[in-house]
Amino acid sequence: MKSFKLIAEISDRPLFLLDGEGTVLGFNKRASELYSLCAENAGNVKICSLCRNTDRQCSFSNLFSGGYRQKITHGAVHRLAADKSVRVTLELYPFSEDGEEPDGKIICAVRQTENEVFPSESGEKVPFVLNSLSAMVYVINPSNSTMLYINSHALEALGCGESWQGEKCWKVIHGRDEKCSHCGMDSESFSESSAEEVFNNRTGRWYFETGRLIGWDGGRSARLVIAHDIDERKKLELLREDVERIMRHDLKTPLNAIYLLGQTLEASSESEDTRFLASKIIESCFQLNAMINLSQVLYRLERGDYTVKKRDVLLDELLGRVCSHLEGLAASYRVKIRKVFQADTPGGFIVRADDLLLYSCLSNLVTNAIEASPEGETVQVECEKTNGRDVIAVSNKGEIPREIVDRFFEKYITKGKTAGTGLGTYSAKLLAEAHGGTISFMTGEGFTRVTVSLPAD
Repeated sequence: MKSFKLIAEISDRPLFLLDGEGTVLGFNKRASELYSLCAENAGNVKICSLCRNTDRQCSFSNLFSGGYRQKITHGAVHRLAADKSVRVTLELYPFSEDGEEPDGKIICAVRQTENEVFPSESGEKVPFVLNSLSAMVYVINPSNSTMLYINSHALEALGCGESWQGEKCWKVIHGRDEKCSHCGMDSESFSESSAEEVFNNRTGRWYFETGRLIGWDGGRSARLVIAHDIDERKKLELLREDVERIMRHDLKTPLNAIYLLGQTLEASSESEDTRFLASKIIESCFQLNAMINLSQVLYRLERGDYTVKKRDVLLDELLGRVCSHLEGLAASYRVKIRKVFQADTPGGFIVRADDLLLYSCLSNLVTNAIEASPEGETVQVECEKTNGRDVIAVSNKGEIPREIVDRFFEKYITKGKTAGTGLGTYSAKLLAEAHGGTISFMTGEGFTRVTVSLPAD
């Protein structure tokens, strides 16, 4: 919500964006700090739940029946994060995004009307809204790792009753006898959070945990952790791995037979044309085998559990294979490919890379350039060493469509290709960054240039 975000950033007062029924759709940083709100609260709680008297219907809710077109003010007592309640005035304004028709949205600005502070009910340490989340939420004392708070969803999931108070977090949450090895508490601060997928021994399920420091009663700090259940997603990921492993095995069996047939034809035929076709069969088998292996590598790169094994690669030879493989595609588009290497590279242009991954990266970029080029034009691949970097730039006539310029390297983003998958530039970025490199582009004035920069050592 672009215009609300702009208003929220420049306001020093707590702001909420509400729908016509009083549901909180968004809030600014000041509101997040005062009420200990997090992103998961958006869309899940109503503004009424912030009131002190949450056991009965709030009169404030009557304001959301039928809508309105002018400013309204309302007095209330709100519970804040630091174990206190305070009288406030709420100012409500009708709101619509730039260029949109009014749709009942409301901006609610909170203004403290006096300094009177009321003690919270006994035992309350966090806002009522945390109990409305369908995620485990707990608060830990970072100085001694003891539990300060657990929301109702976590109590039910963990089945720990009232025995959690004052106990160590690793015992209550994870059923361990010692500190968890994955704990990110040491790296967290009020501005820096941690995030990790964690298997919970106590529930036997996978969770995505995010943690950060927040203000707590008595002026001390505490660690807030929100754990979302991702067990079904993890099971699907494991199933996907099993299916892909079976597919790779089943594909390679007939592929090996085709490869052996090609070798036999190349070795036994007296016809030069037959031997040439046999060599193309062998080359295609190598390419298909590399693609089968690459699918698993890309999946592991997305998960962050793949380490690139670099070696010296002769870029001249690798690009030669890329261009040879794409000859047919270039001919069908009536486009030429031109390679330009820096002159002072005795012994050839050597890069430190994984041969298969770099081949795939450059093949994707040259393929995109061919498909985007007008007929009769040339795709140029330039290679140079500069400032301790190996730089490879792929250039072509034609501009990237304006609609996808800002998302050019995102997954599944494509435009104007009937058979496009939107994976070419995404995987190229993934592969370049896996080498510790970068990828960037320039487009305009009828021209596009995509540049891969890799560390030379």
